[in-house]
Amino acid sequence: IVTSPTGAAIRDILNVLSRRAKSIQVTVVPTIVQGEAAAPQLREAFKKAVTLPGVDAVIIGRGGGSIEDMWCFNDEGLARLIAASPIPVISAVGHEIDFTIADFVADLRAPTPSAAAELVAKSSGELANKVNSLERMLHLSFEKKMKLLRERVMSFSKRLVDPKRRLEDLELRNDDLLTRLELAVKRLIAQKSHRVELMSHKLGSPQTLIDRRKKELMYLQQRAEKALNFTVERKKARMDRMMAMLDSMSPLRVVERGYSIVTKNTEVIKSASQVKKGDTIDIRLAQGSLTAVVDSVKGE
Repeated sequence: IVTSPTGAAIRDILNVLSRRAKSIQVTVVPTIVQGEAAAPQLREAFKKAVTLPGVDAVIIGRGGGSIEDMWCFNDEGLARLIAASPIPVISAVGHEIDFTIADFVADLRAPTPSAAAELVAKSSGELANKVNSLERMLHLSFEKKMKLLRERVMSFSKRLVDPKRRLEDLELRNDDLLTRLELAVKRLIAQKSHRVELMSHKLGSPQTLIDRRKKELMYLQQRAEKALNFTVERKKARMDRMMAMLDSMSPLRVVERGYSIVTKNTEVIKSASQVKKGDTIDIRLAQGSLTAVVDSVKGE
């Protein structure tokens, strides 16, 4: 757990873990979680956390506060470390409405520190139920095997005949079967015990849940990208239509058909009354332009 050793977040996390899964080993890597010096300390603490031996998951976070208090979790260097972490990372910064860059690069975001603890720890009751179920299965399997072997022993016993030699042979065979039975029972118990131990370890690991959440996030990201691409293409098509419309209405299109644009001091001349004899005018053609002097004015 990368957080302040004196904050409310570490107390909440430890309380949840103590209640749900006392068997989980917890290591707290202390750091400050606000202020100008927080970002460098957070980076160093996180580097230390991911190099600790036997770590299954890292929780990084703090309790609620203002956006300024939580700003150190927007640090680019910290975000790159979290994204590159070989160990699953759960971000638990502030409350459910608070978001930082650390939330988006972590493998999983928890709305609160307490929720992060609940994500990594199965409750003791769930583990106990699973162990009890496996114990019942082991007992039933053992009883079935014992019943089968007893039936075989009884079958051999019924075949006993009077001759002493036959009796001795069957006794030896019976002893052999009992020895094999004991060995088989021991092997069966060892196998089932090993399986129970493996199941207990798997139940305490958050990796399965984190992998499922990763797949869900990838699916949502793909949908968002498709929706964005569709919107961009639609806007582009609309812009192309508008550009074509503007181009068709451009005065330059009129000039290309043999007309010209006449201006006087950059003002477009629409009527002969706008000029008088001796004025200098500019004439814009499809290719090039002319400068002329008004010799006469008609149609005033």
